[in-house]
Amino acid sequence: MAFTETDTTGDYENVSPEQLRLFYATKASINPNLSTPSIPLTVSQVHADTVAHQGSLAIMAVSDYQGMLQNFFVGLLGAKRILEVGTFTGASAIFFASALQRNGVSGGPDTHGNKPLTCLEISEEYAAIARQNFVQAGVDDYIDIVVGDAHHSLAELADQTFDLIFLDADKPSYTAYCQ
Repeated sequence: MAFTETDTTGDYENVSPEQLRLFYATKASINPNLSTPSIPLTVSQVHADTVAHQGSLAIMAVSDYQGMLQNFFVGLLGAKRILEVGTFTGASAIFFASALQRNGVSGGPDTHGNKPLTCLEISEEYAAIARQNFVQAGVDDYIDIVVGDAHHSLAELADQTFDLIFLDADKPSYTAYCQ
């Protein structure tokens, strides 16, 4: 039996998980942007460059599957502003910016001067690499990078509102970041 949106028999034994995912993402979802989680074209190169230049630290970059899950959450929430704590070489931010584009969010600063995605990174070296990756991915209009200790940067951002916050920095500081 072919699964369709008008099927009311309740006989879903022969329905593949992919058919159900597509149905719920495109027909039954509150946000049709969920239907297109994908891997941005430049992320594979970002991963390759990160492995080549950062060696074993490359494990800190989000995987393709993690990035697709992030995309899903952005679509599910209909997010318009995102805060990322810990950027490394920028793979996760590229996923986020691509998802924001799918949500219909425009790049560039808003009326308060903020871009849709704010990334906090303690290392100027990694921030510079991430900036280059954002330009190559064509998402630099979506992303502000704030370099410095996230404890201080978060205090400066206390008056701003974000739809989604992604903590991906030093794990022992998570409790402090949330206070």
